[in-house]
Amino acid sequence: MFCPGATMTAALVFITLSLQQCLGYSALRPGLALVPMTIVLVAGTLLSRRLLPVLGPRALLAGGGLVAVAGLVWMSGLPAHSAYPLHVLGPTVVTGFGVSCMLLAAVKMDSHFGWMQIAWFCAHMAVP
Repeated sequence: MFCPGATMTAALVFITLSLQQCLGYSALRPGLALVPMTIVLVAGTLLSRRLLPVLGPRALLAGGGLVAVAGLVWMSGLPAHSAYPLHVLGPTVVTGFGVSCMLLAAVKMDSHFGWMQIAWFCAHMAVP
């Protein structure tokens, strides 16, 4: 759960600061520019809810991670004078879709494996 959240936070901060500092956007315009990412997050979560029983959480987590990495790589090449549809909208939508797939799969895997494995690990690490 930590990695998708950290990825999303870093991407949002990077894009927001880049739009304000490089392109001279006001504080409101970057927020409005990221609305499509929010829509894709909701749509991707609904889609991954249907794909979860078919593909399983591991495949959905791996596929979502690959899509999110592709979006972040695309986002990393953001030029100083960028066009919104090509350099901002595209990478944020791709990253948002990948992270939305990762979030639902991570919650499913955590609820299935998480606490029992963590408790086992902690119990065995306490023994000298």
